[in-house]
Amino acid sequence: MIRSVAIDIFKYAIPYSDIFGGVTAFHSSDILGINGHPTVYWGWGGEDDDMYFRVVKKLKKSIIRLHIENKK
Repeated sequence: MIRSVAIDIFKYAIPYSDIFGGVTAFHSSDILGINGHPTVYWGWGGEDDDMYFRVVKKLKKSIIRLHIENKK
């Protein structure tokens, strides 16, 4: 199983409950519903949180996180 080599910087815990990013999958209609990916960010950070709030606020959808040992 491949795991992120950077996960230990947070001591294997999510630093805040609204964290979003990494590998994500969207249906094309959902991407259209949130007006695509944000293009106003330069450098590292911000765009993942923007995507989270677009999904939750505009689409009224929840974010699920599978356990790291999930085989699906």
